Amino acid sequence: MFFIIFKGFRVRSLHKKALDCVNDGFYSDALDFYQKILEIDKEDYAAWNGKGIALSNLDSEDEALVCFDIALKIEPNCHSWYNKGLILEEKFKFEDALVAYNEALKLNQDNISLLIKIAICLTELKRYDDALKKYDEVLLIDKTSYIALYNKGIVFSHQKLYDDALKCFNKALNYFNHDLYLKEDYASILSSKGLALYKLGKKKDALIYFDNAFEISPDNFITWYNKGSALAELGMFDEALNCINETLNLNPEMEEAIELKPMILEKINNPKK
Repeated sequence: MFFIIFKGFRVRSLHKKALDCVNDGFYSDALDFYQKILEIDKEDYAAWNGKGIALSNLDSEDEALVCFDIALKIEPNCHSWYNKGLILEEKFKFEDALVAYNEALKLNQDNISLLIKIAICLTELKRYDDALKKYDEVLLIDKTSYIALYNKGIVFSHQKLYDDALKCFNKALNYFNHDLYLKEDYASILSSKGLALYKLGKKKDALIYFDNAFEISPDNFITWYNKGSALAELGMFDEALNCINETLNLNPEMEEAIELKPMILEKINNPKK
């Protein structure tokens, strides 16, 4: 009896140390602690899950997936399915990620984070109507979810429904809490609103939102590209070229910017054409 109690105390102590290491970003140390737990009890699914988290943060995603699968064989649980989904999503395996997130949702229904993850995968798979339904499920639970509103606007943009997208972006901006959320998220919403305005032909209004986004996040190459496109259509080719050059400085492989740059140069070099 004494040995069993001591063993349980030892495992709990190791779990706490491992979790503290994960929270502090010391993933190699966390990995050592989880390995010690598994030497004591190889059926500890939480340790397998924790080991997977540590490995994924050490860029050992394939090994992490093995750990999550072992954890799920021992004990089907929401956390391992979710963590597995995260890695698969990062690997652009959206069908497989969707399966993992749906399995997690079965164990934790009405979880907003899972519903949003499912909707993101559906969007990547171009299942736009299904994605919109998931975002509507989120908004029934929390109508102030700026993430759901923003992402719903992105789906409408993919469908070229820019009026609907604009409404979503406006609501997302309205519900955004600057004390709680990342300023980069706010910049993304501003930039997306600018793009919707641009697509609706309101190019001068769009420029205002692009500039507002730059004040918060000056290194967003998509915003630079969007602003360059708007300036080009307004005939402001020198300014447009500066934006496209900045886009390519930040992302040299952006195909849209690579294609647009020679068109702008042609307008600058041959203004009468």
